[in-house]
Amino acid sequence: MTYDELFQLKGLEKAKLLAGKSILGREISGAHVVEIVEAQDWVKRGELIFVSGVAFRDVKRDLTEAICELSKKQVAGVVLEVGPYIKEVTDDIIELANELNLPLLSLPYEIHVSEIISQIYYDKYSKEETNKSVEKFMTELLYEDEKKALETLKRVTEKWTPKYPNSMKRWKDNWDAISPIFKFSSTVRKVIYTTNAIESLNSTYRKLNRQRSVFPSDTALLKALYLATFEATKKWTSTIRNWAQVYGELSIMYEGRLSE
Repeated sequence: MTYDELFQLKGLEKAKLLAGKSILGREISGAHVVEIVEAQDWVKRGELIFVSGVAFRDVKRDLTEAICELSKKQVAGVVLEVGPYIKEVTDDIIELANELNLPLLSLPYEIHVSEIISQIYYDKYSKEETNKSVEKFMTELLYEDEKKALETLKRVTEKWTPKYPNSMKRWKDNWDAISPIFKFSSTVRKVIYTTNAIESLNSTYRKLNRQRSVFPSDTALLKALYLATFEATKKWTSTIRNWAQVYGELSIMYEGRLSE
């Protein structure tokens, strides 16, 4: 879930974004309520954290500590329930959140947080179901002919268009660019389709981001990405499965374009 989608949830129309406006691209993977220090150990990266302050003894001190620790967990953001326990969000708390690049929101205490969390997880599981349908479609795209792939595309589109109007629109709009893949055998299609190397490289970049989320300049970031890429290429030693068959087929289709 994105922040744009989050602000459309029932109950969050009264929420106010106080800090972290420049990094709202963070994906919200779930939600969690944290009221005691020990609970911070259960928090996962990407979760939206709700805090009411009910267990705080010294609100300012405990809230400052909580925000610092939650920032280290790389949560998607923190929602402070303003009411009997956290009476206001002071400027120093907002400034701290901005320094830590942590989205900080306030929400009236009377809003039922449990209903918001339920909506977040409902959206998450709905998207997972959508992804399963799309994965099945991608499998048929890989192994079946164009006619069967179009039939599956139609079924998936009919199923999910009412809830996600644009979920399959790009496939339909760009089918002319996709359809040439069917002239290849399933073995070659699998090589074209498989993204393990790309996912491995993206994983390397994510590890770099976890180690250091702030860089002094664009040049420093580019240097770090270059070194990370250089290290990742050292692992690219495995041979593509059925490469002889793939190479033979591509050599026939694109004579003279592949090196020996």
